[in-house]
Amino acid sequence: MHSRSATALFVAFLSLVAASSVPAQTAPQQLPLVQAGNFAYLGKFTLPSTDSAGVQTTYGGNALAMGPDGTSLYYGCVYGGAVVRVSIPTIGGVATQVEACRGVPNLGAINPTDPNAKLLGGVLAWSGRLILSGYSYYDGNSSAVASHFAGTRIDTASGPFRVGTEKPGLVAGYMGVIPSEWRTLLGGPALTGQCCISIVSRSSHGPSVSVFDPAQVGTTSTVTSTMLVGYPEAHTNPVLGSYGAPGPMFSGATRMGGVAFPAGTRSVLFVGRHGTTYCYGEGTSNQALDRQPVPGQTGVIYCYDPTDSNKGTHGYPYKHMAWAYDAVDLLAVKQGLKNPWDIVPYATWTLPEVTGGNGTASIRGVTYDPATRRLYLTQDLGGRTPEVHVYEITNAVLQGPTPEICGDGIDNDLDGLIDEGCGSVPVDEVCGDGLDNDGDGLIDEGCAELTGEVCGDLIDNDGDGLIDENCEQAKVEICGDNIDNDGDGLVDEGCVTETAPPGVPVGVRGTVKQATVSLRWSPPLTGGVATSYVVEAGVAPGQTVYSTPVGLVTAVSVPNVGIGKYYVRVRAKNANGTSAASKEVVVSVGCTTKPRSVSGLSATSLGGLVNLTWSDADGCSGSTYSVALGTTQGASDVRTLTAAETTTSTQLPQGTYFARVTVLSDVGLSETTDLRFDVGGNTCVTPRFRTKLKSVVSGRRVSLGWTPLDPDTANADDQLAPVSYLIEAGSVSGAANFGKASMERRGSFLNNVPPGVYFVRVRPMNGCGVGRASNEVKVQVR
Repeated sequence: MHSRSATALFVAFLSLVAASSVPAQTAPQQLPLVQAGNFAYLGKFTLPSTDSAGVQTTYGGNALAMGPDGTSLYYGCVYGGAVVRVSIPTIGGVATQVEACRGVPNLGAINPTDPNAKLLGGVLAWSGRLILSGYSYYDGNSSAVASHFAGTRIDTASGPFRVGTEKPGLVAGYMGVIPSEWRTLLGGPALTGQCCISIVSRSSHGPSVSVFDPAQVGTTSTVTSTMLVGYPEAHTNPVLGSYGAPGPMFSGATRMGGVAFPAGTRSVLFVGRHGTTYCYGEGTSNQALDRQPVPGQTGVIYCYDPTDSNKGTHGYPYKHMAWAYDAVDLLAVKQGLKNPWDIVPYATWTLPEVTGGNGTASIRGVTYDPATRRLYLTQDLGGRTPEVHVYEITNAVLQGPTPEICGDGIDNDLDGLIDEGCGSVPVDEVCGDGLDNDGDGLIDEGCAELTGEVCGDLIDNDGDGLIDENCEQAKVEICGDNIDNDGDGLVDEGCVTETAPPGVPVGVRGTVKQATVSLRWSPPLTGGVATSYVVEAGVAPGQTVYSTPVGLVTAVSVPNVGIGKYYVRVRAKNANGTSAASKEVVVSVGCTTKPRSVSGLSATSLGGLVNLTWSDADGCSGSTYSVALGTTQGASDVRTLTAAETTTSTQLPQGTYFARVTVLSDVGLSETTDLRFDVGGNTCVTPRFRTKLKSVVSGRRVSLGWTPLDPDTANADDQLAPVSYLIEAGSVSGAANFGKASMERRGSFLNNVPPGVYFVRVRPMNGCGVGRASNEVKVQVR
């Protein structure tokens, strides 16, 4: 077939990707979440200690941002009133100056009545201009109003301009770009936020971020913005913890360096420093003076902090952390379904590679480069040469294709060719697996020993070009006739017809905070597209005394729930019907005594992903779980996780580890439970299951549907790394010369197709690679 006509035919054929895949406005909600294992540490580089004019960059690092050319960084000069622009060197190298330190000429106009410091909070290169934010550090009476500047150069930028109606302390810091797939949903192309300034009356108890359009800065007196995450003093969140008390996620010594929103994910990531204790007073390196009064200073105490001798907030020992939020929650805020202070991180983890640093600041700035998927973190080392740490964020969508594996008969690198570049190495056909192992376009040719068809596996076992011929007990389902053709007790299963309901929602989780029950789940792996969900609950297993539709969301919160134990399920719906109930989860509301320690703590690992699970007999309201991981018993030198349910996952290299789990409830802490466990080699694991593919042709209308042959393995693989599907089509059996396309998490598509012959198969895939192909179907459209 002529290449142009083949391409056109494939484009037309896969036009049903656009027509039948998840609608554009809901597709981002099904993208994967970034986890700790997606943070790959690459190393660090250093910065010059002064610019060409002798201005110090030590004691700096705020307002970190990507330069407009993608090869440089803006970096805060000494004490935060200006920024220098430096090149990005190779890992281990030293940056060089591109532009000398420059400050905004009218920075003091943020709050001219305040004689104290005015600091730059963020820089954003946008459409040929620079957008800058600044704040008045000691604005205790919230007299500042404006916060942002704009111009082609820093030292000629105009402003300040007001962003939104929030106090500047909630928006006048770090900035970041929203991926294109989320901009319409969230209402803008960029984010601006701030966190945890000491004057909390105008700041946030935890990260805050608002959506805005940088193009409006300088063109209007007040830039439109909407706060999507934020915890003003009047709306603190008990999960994060209060300002004056240490919590697993927040204290007055917490500081956020910046925000990153990686494309192809639904994760909004805040990165910074967390103080594991809280003390306001004079820093001291003498631990015996901790919390003792300072002579001659009424009401002032000492705070043990060997890294910082200043007066102010202290939280020693410090750790560097990432706070990961689900953008679906931010969307619920944008839609008015939740408040910015109602949502909490779905995961937090420490960054053990970033060690040392000045206790006052440590991580001062964070920025993300979508082109390289690199996250840059500036570390303030006091008077020493500053450093920039570099991570790469990897996930299922952003990872490139896997290399070709010779001899497996699979198009591993997704270029439409099988075993290309494998030279003349002979590859033998593996009889009976239904794959073209030797890449000659034939399946199981020369397999004389395959004299019998294996009925029901949808594979051409005997190599005669027919599938399951003469198998009365394994007939293929005929879609749309409302008959159980294949005798498995189901009617039209896996069929994309006018009567295809969605599959069962997966990954249902439930948490309880005080009297609010929060539920979260993932869309079905199979069946038609869900257009809404129904939540059911009862006071006994399988019982339903509460049932309510919740619309097209995958997370809900129910306030003011009475004391008791509840059994909860979720069903998916569309115009064609309602799915079966999901796996049931149990949530308990109400607890008045100190929680008992957890039981049944266990660990399993696959592909370096460790799953820790345990049981909580109390289920106290307000409970979360602190999971400390260390290389020795009782240590937390690897990382500390905060879980909202009785399971958590993290990526670990090969080795021996110790886990320590503590229940954190509204009424106290439990005793700890410890576990020693081993992690084997962390080879990435591609999906292990195969799918069963079916097709129906009616005129030019083609429907395809696929379901896992082993649903349990499919669900397990989806928990290991989110599973999506790849469809391949070719002009001959086994080929993919027409092309390939991601179907995301759908289990079907349906559309009109031009005349032609198509050989189609489906593969499951995740961030580790592409799995085995389904059976192949021949689609002939006349």
